[in-house]
Amino acid sequence: MQEIATQFIMWVLSKSPLFGSAIVMLGTFRLIFKPIMSALMQIVDVTETKTDNEMLQKILDSKWYKVLSWVLDYAVSLKTPQMSKSDDKKEDKAA
Repeated sequence: MQEIATQFIMWVLSKSPLFGSAIVMLGTFRLIFKPIMSALMQIVDVTETKTDNEMLQKILDSKWYKVLSWVLDYAVSLKTPQMSKSDDKKEDKAA
């Protein structure tokens, strides 16, 4: 069964190399984007200053981030980090 799947994948990629490039690109986004954003959110949460929280929230609220998030979610089912409403409430209580 695995041999048949491998042959089919190789046939599709030989007929459409652009499709293969798109799959590799989306896989690369999946491998890089989510861990970086998750680490960035953790770093921002640990720091004491609020300016980095505000800057990250500005990025998460930006139109380009929302478009990129939607494309990644639609294309490769990658859920990008979103600041939750409970995180906002925690920040308000801490202030």
